[in-house]
Amino acid sequence: MEVMESKEHLFGTKAAGVSGRNLSYQTVIKNTMRLQPIKFWAFTYIVAFLIYQFISPTFYLPFFVNIVNLILFPFSAMLMGKLANFFYPSFSFIRAILYPSYKTNPDSSNIFAAVFVLVVKLIIYIMIWHYTFIIGILGLIIAINDVKNLSK
Repeated sequence: MEVMESKEHLFGTKAAGVSGRNLSYQTVIKNTMRLQPIKFWAFTYIVAFLIYQFISPTFYLPFFVNIVNLILFPFSAMLMGKLANFFYPSFSFIRAILYPSYKTNPDSSNIFAAVFVLVVKLIIYIMIWHYTFIIGILGLIIAINDVKNLSK
């Protein structure tokens, strides 16, 4: 039997060209940014900047830690989203509070409940900001691991 080496006839990792290849630094960064949509990155960096400007002075953290928190906050939000998904569907209220989204339940017509959820979520994410230099590094490691798993 003849060995087929053209990519039209191959299947699996050989056809994709990923067998035995090491991912470059740029590829990992680019694919990590593709894990979430642009709206997510923009929104979380805007929230991080607002927390940095208005709330972080009350924590009395060193300047370097605040800059690291500013950079790693989206990865903390991604980690919280992963944790929030563990509570779905059994504890949907906990998921609604932890999941990094400004949208509330569209089925709910109670504005007070929606505002309450947003305020509680804001307080939780402000507390997460305080420890983002730890949580963000964990989120970054998990995101890079996800990229490597998706690239295989």
